[in-house]
Amino acid sequence: MNAPIWPVVAGIGHPDMPRRLTMQGRLRLRRTLNRVLTRLRDEHGATVGVSGMDAGFGLLFAEAVLDVGLQLRAYRPGPWQADNWAPAQKIRWRELCERAAQVEDLSLFHSEGAYRQRDEALVDVADVCVAWWDTDERHGAVYHAVKHAVQHRRRPVIRVDPTVIGDADDAWLPSERTWYRYLGLDRELVAPAR
Repeated sequence: MNAPIWPVVAGIGHPDMPRRLTMQGRLRLRRTLNRVLTRLRDEHGATVGVSGMDAGFGLLFAEAVLDVGLQLRAYRPGPWQADNWAPAQKIRWRELCERAAQVEDLSLFHSEGAYRQRDEALVDVADVCVAWWDTDERHGAVYHAVKHAVQHRRRPVIRVDPTVIGDADDAWLPSERTWYRYLGLDRELVAPAR
């Protein structure tokens, strides 16, 4: 059976990742993302990675996209996104935005609604989503983005488990044998942790 073709990959993850992971954990997560994106590129025809460019998972995902040679598209809630960030994060954000093939600002004015609009836009343009998401969290931006992907857009979601970063089996690609029912969402679209 031929593998599905998924040219556009969106990254969805916790924006507060710096508080959740040590530096070592961030490095392991980046290696994991590199492995997942490499497999998506080599086995599923991925050519583009779309990032929300938040200070946590978004920037790490953007770096991994570039690491494996995919085209980066930055979907920002607005040009003001990094205004209140630490100087080092602002520089990293600006550099990654400059390296992006496309930068899309969803609102010129700061609003909380712009973040949700950005998350939904990421899912809407994607063929598959990679989510760094703690499934115990049944609220918040990441949960709602995954729910939007599965229920409204019927996108496959590859979950990277935040509690098991760095081991060989901490991320996976969906296959017919690994489809799973998560949170009452469509069983054919979210793959389980191993």
